[in-house]
Amino acid sequence: MKQVLPSRLEAVETVFAMTVHKSQGSEFEHTAMVLPDAMNPVITRELVYTGITHARSFLTLPGPRHPVKGRVPADPQGLGVG
Repeated sequence: MKQVLPSRLEAVETVFAMTVHKSQGSEFEHTAMVLPDAMNPVITRELVYTGITHARSFLTLPGPRHPVKGRVPADPQGLGVG
């Protein structure tokens, strides 16, 4: 990602952010899912799957180019988080 000063932007569109949990039951034309750089026990495959499936047409997954698979463990307790 590249930082840009707001004064250099010609057109700006207001967007909203919400957690995957809050977005359950919703679908969006374009979804951006930002994952932490370091592993976190809250980030499970089920949570990532839920976030990805909210994108109707486009998904943006910013961050390192390594795949999510291998970074995200399966839900170890079978809680169905996500």
